Amino acid sequence: LAAAVQAYCYSSFGAGWDQISAAAGWNFLAAEEFGRWVLPGGNAGLAAAFWETLRDAERNSRFERRILRPDSMTVDVRLAPDDRVQVTWRDAEGELRSLLARHAVMANSKHIAKYMLPDLGAPQRQAFDEIETAAYAVVNVLLDEPSPLPFYDIFLLGDGNFPMDETSAEARSAVVDVLNGEFAGDAGGPATALTLYWPLPFPSGLFTMVLPGTFENYAQSIVPQVTRILDVLDIPASAIHQIRISRWGHAMPIAAINAIAGGRVARIRAPIEDRIWFVNQDNWVLPAVENSLLEAETWTDEIRRRLGAS
Repeated sequence: LAAAVQAYCYSSFGAGWDQISAAAGWNFLAAEEFGRWVLPGGNAGLAAAFWETLRDAERNSRFERRILRPDSMTVDVRLAPDDRVQVTWRDAEGELRSLLARHAVMANSKHIAKYMLPDLGAPQRQAFDEIETAAYAVVNVLLDEPSPLPFYDIFLLGDGNFPMDETSAEARSAVVDVLNGEFAGDAGGPATALTLYWPLPFPSGLFTMVLPGTFENYAQSIVPQVTRILDVLDIPASAIHQIRISRWGHAMPIAAINAIAGGRVARIRAPIEDRIWFVNQDNWVLPAVENSLLEAETWTDEIRRRLGAS
């Protein structure tokens, strides 16, 4: 049981059970026990739904100018006179451009946003700085045949002698669980994808993913792990079509102890003069797309209310 809980915390939080907020930990564990909503293709289905909505909004826009600005990078968001916000970006040709808006929503990581906000106050900047992140690798194994076992998630606990602290986790760094991309799709299809979660719940994990030559170690280490996983599922190695490894394939702000009760979360998600708003999973230092959706709904409702009132 201890191994299962620790594996879940490593997989879901990128940190051990003794390093995370009790509120966050119980929130996740309790949610697992009362049913799940699983999208076809996992979060790729959510991304596709977002894209389709944006595409339709672009096609049906009543404005002459395009809503979306592809190949552009926002570099500065600051307060402007007359209750406006000035947003500056570098376009596809490398030219700097700006516009004035009544509201701006920062949907990126706070580690990036803090460099774009000259009006960010010292207490909020400190709260941004205190957000810790965990390194994480995601491995997708694309298969030319479906899994003969119907499953959503398999935790790889082995004999139960599971790493229970940072030192042992670093010494035995490995994939923690396997998800079946076919689970919520058309069962029995001609192919599927296995998603392997590989958390690195130790400080040096951040460096082992970026230092020259170290990423090859992950590529070499995944081969015997994939072989064992396929053996468990009774899938031949000949069914492998492709293996993809993504560094930081899962954004992992660590749900630090006392972050909610201590007021850090309140400082992180507070808008700047009710004109610059923040939407991201790290608003609550939780690695959950659901938090992004909830924050988006919360603050867009507030923005609509303010626009209607004025």
